[in-house]
Amino acid sequence: MDTHETEQTLRQEAIRRHLQGEPRHTICRDLERSPRWFDKWWHEYQTDPMTDLADRSRAPAVSPQAMPQPVIDAVVSVREILEAANTAETRYGFIGAASIHTQLERMRITPVPSVARFSASWPHMI
Repeated sequence: MDTHETEQTLRQEAIRRHLQGEPRHTICRDLERSPRWFDKWWHEYQTDPMTDLADRSRAPAVSPQAMPQPVIDAVVSVREILEAANTAETRYGFIGAASIHTQLERMRITPVPSVARFSASWPHMI
């Protein structure tokens, strides 16, 4: 059993025992956990009785630095057009960040990501 599963099992055991009327200090002693640990997971259970008592990510749900989805969609579309060389203008052109940046400016897409930021973000857009 990996550590996360073990911890989750201990949390579930603590809540089960407390619901059966066992005192907090006994549960903490037996499970070798602090009262603060117990209080945290008891509060989690009281807030949502259907919780699985699993660890939760602390990563923000939304990144304020993220490009808006319409801009990402435009970047991907421009890149696909440049790769396909569908127009006489792009037939022999470049398909990198600078070329995509130029096309976005011509299309008046805002905000236009900087070439450096665009280059760093490109693998995450696909």
